[in-house]
Amino acid sequence: MKNWDVFISYLRLPVFMRLLIIGTIMIVIFGTLIHFVEPATFRHVFDGIWWAIVTAATIGYGDMVPKTVAGKIVAISLILLGTGVITTYFASLSAAAVAKESALSNGQLRYMQKGHIIIVGWNERAREVIAKLSEYTPPVRCVIIDATLNELPVPFKNVHFYKRKS
Repeated sequence: MKNWDVFISYLRLPVFMRLLIIGTIMIVIFGTLIHFVEPATFRHVFDGIWWAIVTAATIGYGDMVPKTVAGKIVAISLILLGTGVITTYFASLSAAAVAKESALSNGQLRYMQKGHIIIVGWNERAREVIAKLSEYTPPVRCVIIDATLNELPVPFKNVHFYKRKS
């Protein structure tokens, strides 16, 4: 039953964390495997892991290359599996960053920090107040709460926008 709990905990992790775990396990397995398949070329397990990282990331320095048919089969397997996992990892990481940035600019991300000024409603006076507050050193953090705005109305980095549901 304990293995099931570990599996359920794994499934609850964010996608990019799961892919990172799978990628790490895959790199260690292929690095160890190539060490045992070609001990003359890959003298240490770490050499194999180095080769697996370089190969899976499609960098391919060429400093260590399998020489036997068995080693080349391991390499082909790693290339087919590794590039897919590594590419998917970076794609999911990028997608998460873009989604967070979109939620931030569209006012869908809550502000959870302390020590800020809240401005409810948006007009030219609010713009002037934020411009003056941004001149302070250190700049004052502001949160704009408004139901009529569709995105962050000012380019200041210390301003957070939250779209209030009307």
